[in-house]
Amino acid sequence: MQDVTPKDVRLWLSRWDQGLKTKANYHGLLFAVFAWAVEEHAFITVNPCAKTAPSRPTIKAEQPERTWLTEAESKTFTDLHRPSPTRSWLRTPATSCA
Repeated sequence: MQDVTPKDVRLWLSRWDQGLKTKANYHGLLFAVFAWAVEEHAFITVNPCAKTAPSRPTIKAEQPERTWLTEAESKTFTDLHRPSPTRSWLRTPATSCA
């Protein structure tokens, strides 16, 4: 634990073949583990994950644009793929979102 440096964390993030959002999530977990080691048990004096997290603007820029079903596509999906008792559960009128 004492041997991990901020450079190690940055290298791990840059070489790991995952999406930026996944990297940010795992970085947050790793940050919490090292914070616990610093604050609760004094195993180390400095959190090597401090100031190494991927930035929010970078994460947002890398996320794909979401595509939503149209009302007609949603109806076709529910009509074809769901038994009738659940159809009304899946379909919500557009006016119900206030």
